[in-house]
Amino acid sequence: MPHLAVPTHRRSSFQNLPSPTQVVVDPEIQSLCFPALRVARRPTKAMEQPNRDAASGGEEEHDYTWTELWRSYEGDAARDTYLASLPHYMRRKNDLVSCSLKHDRAEESQLALTPHSMRSVLTECRSQRCTKAASQAAGEAASETVGDITNAAVCWCRYKVNSCQSSNLAVVFQQGEHIMADPVVPTPERPTLTEEMKAYIVSQFTNVPTTIAYRLFSVIVSKVKRGEMRGPAPPRHKVDNFVRWWKRSNPADEMARVLEMCYQRLYDEVGMDAENPTGTVILCDSVVRGGRHVASVGNGSEATPFRVGITCHKLLRDYVNVQLSPDATTMLHVDTTFKIVKQCFPAMVIGYSDKGGHFFPLAYFSISRRRQEDIS
Repeated sequence: MPHLAVPTHRRSSFQNLPSPTQVVVDPEIQSLCFPALRVARRPTKAMEQPNRDAASGGEEEHDYTWTELWRSYEGDAARDTYLASLPHYMRRKNDLVSCSLKHDRAEESQLALTPHSMRSVLTECRSQRCTKAASQAAGEAASETVGDITNAAVCWCRYKVNSCQSSNLAVVFQQGEHIMADPVVPTPERPTLTEEMKAYIVSQFTNVPTTIAYRLFSVIVSKVKRGEMRGPAPPRHKVDNFVRWWKRSNPADEMARVLEMCYQRLYDEVGMDAENPTGTVILCDSVVRGGRHVASVGNGSEATPFRVGITCHKLLRDYVNVQLSPDATTMLHVDTTFKIVKQCFPAMVIGYSDKGGHFFPLAYFSISRRRQEDIS
């Protein structure tokens, strides 16, 4: 295609053309040529604020005014329960602003005169039903005409959630209408971890600290199926994440359990009982108090190292019997590994193996350092 050069003496003729912002398109022509724009059109500022001069109010002014949907004084739990029943949405803004809610109860009369703040959350619709309805409304013809505009067709129904920070008042407003086929039909509840489920998990960890997340998940699923707990059942990863978060926020006092075990099964007090060959025996440092031996477990420092071992009468007796046998040949093992305990203390195992390579443990130790006095 030949290049057309514009003469310099006629370049000024283009100055009289209207700029792009001055081009006005007839709304009827626009709706005929671009039907998808009617679906994807986002409310302008003129739409967001109602026309007070209009006598009856047009459809657009009514659709894009904030309408109060729900009001409650029962706190955050009731608010979250109601929000879970709404079509799926995404938080767009989350601001802390001056409270503009109407405190009309008698006990809040003083609060209405005192400046305070509220949490305001603005949402955008992300319902799959609205997305499907928008795609159907755009149609294949609009897809061929305007291309990417059809993909941008979304529902512009929004929610505003205002929660007073000085009281339990929470109000939910709605702007616009959903474009789904039947907005009256309730949206299926998203599987999540409810407050009831969280309270159950916390109570189980309080009573049984050694319980695991998978066991709690199985019990919750069973309770939901039997109707003993409100569903739907949560995904397993939500239970795992909550258990992991709760354990980090509420660390257990593991040292108290170690000390209790050492006090009850200290070798200097219970010895080796042949009548109970598999009974646990704790090997650790001890001091004499009140005429009896008491476990003295260090804190892992250089002055007071942590040294605790566990064994039983049967393991030591079997080793003695093997050593007394003239035909037996064994090899003694002292192995150490790391990164097993939270404090990264070395975990040491003492045992022996026979000619066939079979390993037999004697004792397990957790020590804070590896020196001669710690091993011997």
